[in-house]
Amino acid sequence: MAPIFTGNWFGFGNGGGSGRILFNISPALPGGQTSWDLSVQGDLTISEYSSRSFSVQSPTTLKVNLYGAGGGSNTPFGGNGGRGGNNQGTYVFSSGVTYWIHLGQNGSDSVLDIGSGGGGASALTLSPSSTGTEILVSGGGGGAGGIKAGGSGPAAGGNGSGGPLGQDGTVSPSAGAGTQGLGANGTSGGAAGTGRKSAQPGGNAPRGAGGNGSTPATGGAAGASGYSSGGAGGNTGGGDGAGAGGGGGYAGGGGASNGGQGSGGGGGNGYTNPLITSPSSGTGGTFSGDPSAWGNTGQPGAIRISLV
Repeated sequence: MAPIFTGNWFGFGNGGGSGRILFNISPALPGGQTSWDLSVQGDLTISEYSSRSFSVQSPTTLKVNLYGAGGGSNTPFGGNGGRGGNNQGTYVFSSGVTYWIHLGQNGSDSVLDIGSGGGGASALTLSPSSTGTEILVSGGGGGAGGIKAGGSGPAAGGNGSGGPLGQDGTVSPSAGAGTQGLGANGTSGGAAGTGRKSAQPGGNAPRGAGGNGSTPATGGAAGASGYSSGGAGGNTGGGDGAGAGGGGGYAGGGGASNGGQGSGGGGGNGYTNPLITSPSSGTGGTFSGDPSAWGNTGQPGAIRISLV
């Protein structure tokens, strides 16, 4: 989908000055800008799979709303992928420091008996790749399980979380189905589902990838991320419904397995740095004023940066 990028022209805030300017934005924003004045141009909002760096010209306190990417859905039987987690907080940004925004890619959809991919995590960090530099993380949603014709109901993916607990995937109600992937818990990746074919657990924190669904994991593609990717959905080759991939996160959600039918992948979880003030997090919701589509099934990660 095309990137969503807006600047809301508000006439309020806590004053102008160089502390309100984000600069050295790289790569440039979709409109070509390499700087953004929050006191003039309003909130900076981005909704696309991407990684960008930026700096501030002087120390400033900013509010950040962050969303993980949604998991892939399955049609016509498997149901919806999980939503990405939402995380929010206020942070003092320092001059002379490079910050990174990683927005996850949504997991790929699938059809019939093929499992869907888990969504990638979104993160605000102090480094593009080093661990221990997380400021905020929001987990990706798990993918929906594959259901072959005759299945008795959908197997949805678990929602990702901005907090420590990702949501478990849904077990297919069909008799003999494999079990779901579990959501991430704290620093531990979610357990893999069990069934006829093996699935992968989610990776442990930090930067825990979502686990792949039932082998072979050649179903719906995993949602990528510059922080931690989701897991790929399974593809059992037409015999059974396949399990879905888990969402990426601070720790990753577990991949789901299969029996006669597949189940949903677990959601990845989030993280909030102790220096964050006024923290708030949720499992698959949206904060007031943000588009309801942010973090939804099939949607990439998103961020809003605003004056306090």
